[in-house]
Parts: sequence; C-alpha cells; structure tokens
Amino acid sequence: MANYQRGSYEPRARIDFISLSKFRDEYLEYIKTSKSKNYFLTVQNSFKRLLDFSGDINLNRIDVRLLDKFLTSTFARTKSGTSLYYRTLKAAFSKAVIWNYLSENPFKKIKAPKVAKSFPFFISEIELKIIIEHAQKDYLKVLFTTAYYTGMRLGELLNMKWNWIDFKQNIITVQCSATFTTKSKKERIIPISPILRSQLSNQLPKVI
Repeated sequence: MANYQRGSYEPRARIDFISLSKFRDEYLEYIKTSKSKNYFLTVQNSFKRLLDFSGDINLNRIDVRLLDKFLTSTFARTKSGTSLYYRTLKAAFSKAVIWNYLSENPFKKIKAPKVAKSFPFFISEIELKIIIEHAQKDYLKVLFTTAYYTGMRLGELLNMKWNWIDFKQNIITVQCSATFTTKSKKERIIPISPILRSQLSNQLPKVI
C-alpha cells in the first residue's frame, strides 16, 4: 500500500521473494568474512535445523506459529541449542528485513527460550598436573598450560602465533588477522605467569 503524507507519495518498499535455502546461502556469504568461524558454523547449523523442520519454503511463509513449533520441538531435545538457534536466526531474519525479503521479523514476536544458567567449571592446579602427565605430546602440554593460565578461548589457542608473545614484557597479545577474529572482535593483552613463561620459552629458546 502506498504511503501518503502531506501530499507526498512514498511507494512502499518492494518485498522480494526468496526461498529459505537461498536466503541462507546469501546470509552465510555475507557473514563469512565479518564473523568468526565458530559463529559462521553456528549460523549454518541453525539454518540446517530450521530447514529440516520447515522444508525449503519461501522465506515469507515462516511465521510466528511455525517458529513457535520449531523452537518448542527443539527445546525438548536441547535447551541450550534452542537458545542458540533463536539468537542466530533472529539476527539473520533482521537482516532479511533490511534486504527487503521480509516486512517484519517474526522472531521479535517470540520470547527467547529460557535456559537455566550454570556455573563455569574450573580445574585445580593438581588436576592440571594430572592432565599434563597423561598428555603424550609436548605441544598438548603447552596448550593445556596456556589455556589454564590465560583463560584463552579454544579458537584463540589454536590460532595463536609466536609473534603474539612478548617475553620481555611477559604478555600475550591476542590478535585478529585476515584468517582469525576474536569473539569480541577486539585484541586484548594477557599477562604471562612464571610457569607458563617457562613452558613457552622451552618450546622456542631462541626467542629469549
């Protein structure tokens, strides 16, 4: 319907028709270079779950009723997974509105699934020593030690480079690059403990 205001004529934005699978492909291509690999895989899996439930229907046929059924059936199997699907798909559908594939985001009419919060699990230094004693490879010992004393995420640990480490200042600078982005998209500095410094320096003595 056209929009009339003070004698002016403003045509309503045209809504383009697109299937769920084609929108998924376009959205994944859009976030491929701007989001982390883990987030990309999460979005990819969220779309897969929705496609398995709804079939490859037109995007504008996905309404509140369908999504309620999807989230309810998924919640019975995985509560945390449902919350994740909700957040990632809601963001995707907001982009669909901006791209004129939808007139409104149906997820905005649905309350986010409530998941009971659990306290994070921590291990003691004694337990860390037991883990290291059973690690058969030296690089695993360094990986476990670094994880324990820095609190770095798995993606950060696996993408860590030697140029992140400054032995003179005893710091690790978690850096973003063309192939890796931190969860917050920001770099941060982490102090190196004496125990971790010893482990790292033994792996690359020439750095000292």
